[in-house]
Amino acid sequence: MAEHRQIWHRDRWRFRVESLSRSLRFPDRKSESVLVSDGTENRVLHKADKSGMVSAPVYAPIEEGFDYLSYFRSLDGMFELPDVFRKRLSAGAWVTRGPGGRLVLDLPPVEEKGLYDKHGFQLVVDPAQGFFPVEVRVLRLNPGAKTALRRLMTVEAFTRLPNGVTVPVKATTRLYNTSPGPELGQEDYSVTGEVDVAGSKWNVTPPDTTFRLGFPVGTVVHDTTRKVKFISGSSDPGSNVDQLIAQASEALPLGSAAEFQTVSKTWWRDWRWACGLVAALLVVGITALRLLRRGKAA
Repeated sequence: MAEHRQIWHRDRWRFRVESLSRSLRFPDRKSESVLVSDGTENRVLHKADKSGMVSAPVYAPIEEGFDYLSYFRSLDGMFELPDVFRKRLSAGAWVTRGPGGRLVLDLPPVEEKGLYDKHGFQLVVDPAQGFFPVEVRVLRLNPGAKTALRRLMTVEAFTRLPNGVTVPVKATTRLYNTSPGPELGQEDYSVTGEVDVAGSKWNVTPPDTTFRLGFPVGTVVHDTTRKVKFISGSSDPGSNVDQLIAQASEALPLGSAAEFQTVSKTWWRDWRWACGLVAALLVVGITALRLLRRGKAA
């Protein structure tokens, strides 16, 4: 079991995501990372091993709350539901009215190749919650034209913002076994995402410093835009990678088989110290054993 926490900041095309993952069984085992995009480039910093990355920005539709709401309206965090449905409507779909006035949209599985081929979808929309999806089922077509539930996402809680907009704040996703056999239909995995409503703010513009991420001195950075990897040798304010590369303690072409001399020397030095320490302990142990035997002989 593990716990994952994320803090999101977004201002149109700029965003910052601070992530913390830890094992519930071993709380000391945790990892922290920060992803920042200022609209011109993305920066990632992994704090535990002091590694980072610079890459071209990933542009997303500029709409209110895209990053937050996409968790609830995407498949596997990659495919937007509206896009999937638009490409599958040609295969046939129907809408029925469910309990409580909810609307149920069904797209049956199809054999044709394409986005999510051999998968069907059932989307439950609640007019009382701003026509937001409250249930999303992904169905897989198995051999023999048998349909099995693969994925179920259920929104369990909503909150209403001061401007009257209703937004989801808790959802659980469950994955099921679809392989023919005795384990068919059994739950393989589940994850619950919940928003800290008390600690969240909507429709508030963050300061510009939120979208800057500096690399500490000694961070190994891979820059996929400039095709270079380097070790930061100066304090980085998070605004000029070219200057950071110029002041780097070492820099190599990205993809090069060569290794950083600083890292290699450090490892060799640590290895020699370890061997020296072991040898010293052996000498002390042997000497103590001889003195002990002499004392007994006397």
